[in-house]
Amino acid sequence: MQVSGLTKAFGPRTLFSGASFRIGPGDRLAIVGRNGAGKTTLLRILAGLEVADSGSVSIPRGERVALHDQRPDATSAGTVREYVGCNVDVSELHRAEATAREHAETVVTISELGRRLHQAEDQAFNFEAKAAQLEMDLFTKMEAEHSNVLMVRKL
Repeated sequence: MQVSGLTKAFGPRTLFSGASFRIGPGDRLAIVGRNGAGKTTLLRILAGLEVADSGSVSIPRGERVALHDQRPDATSAGTVREYVGCNVDVSELHRAEATAREHAETVVTISELGRRLHQAEDQAFNFEAKAAQLEMDLFTKMEAEHSNVLMVRKL
């Protein structure tokens, strides 16, 4: 959904002016503001239930915007599912939730592997430093013994 230059006023009171934004697939949007700031009016415009004073709302083909009254009629008969108008297969929701958990576990596993790799790199660095120190110690000892051998020959 693309919103460009949206403006809405009631008489002299402007709710919003020049509002522009894009909502992509999978994006989530939070509209926060004080009472009367125009949050519901904006949503009604996005859903096509109200007309903006200026600007445009472009909704990709095959997508729809649904808006449900924040104060539904308490006397209406029916279930919440009927009110919302969705025929959601609960088993599909459970599958989606399981998939999300698997992805979360994969992220944790990758994070753990990264931590272990970092530890291994630290250990390898420490081993290399120790090996270099041992080489230096050995070289120093060999040099000292070579000097002793030369001194013995001179005597």
